[in-house]
Amino acid sequence: YSKYYGQCSKAFIRLQGMNLKELPSHKKEAIDKLALSIFTRHQPQDPTTRRLSCPQCNAHVKDFDARCGSCGTAFPPCVFTGKSILDTSEAAGCKTCKRRYLKAEARNKSNCGLCHTPLPGFERMQPHIG
Repeated sequence: YSKYYGQCSKAFIRLQGMNLKELPSHKKEAIDKLALSIFTRHQPQDPTTRRLSCPQCNAHVKDFDARCGSCGTAFPPCVFTGKSILDTSEAAGCKTCKRRYLKAEARNKSNCGLCHTPLPGFERMQPHIG
């Protein structure tokens, strides 16, 4: 969803360059096939990042800055996209792992991107086991 193919390319390069002795060959082939399918359709380039304002000091920060370069305020990442959460009114949190996510990025997802716990409003849709 984020269209950050440059970051994705760097991650694949690191993954493919790692010594993955314990990984079965069919999984290595699947990684290579996935990379090929992504980068034959998309250039490994990231979209232009938006310049936003730090909520504490109003200094300019980018979408993915983990902290403000001026005042040092840390921004939690969205578990779905990795974008920094600058405005907490646009975010929600997982009740289990306590990690935050941007409501707009959750789209139609029913589970936390990190721990896979049902998100609020989706608990009633899960089958009862017991």
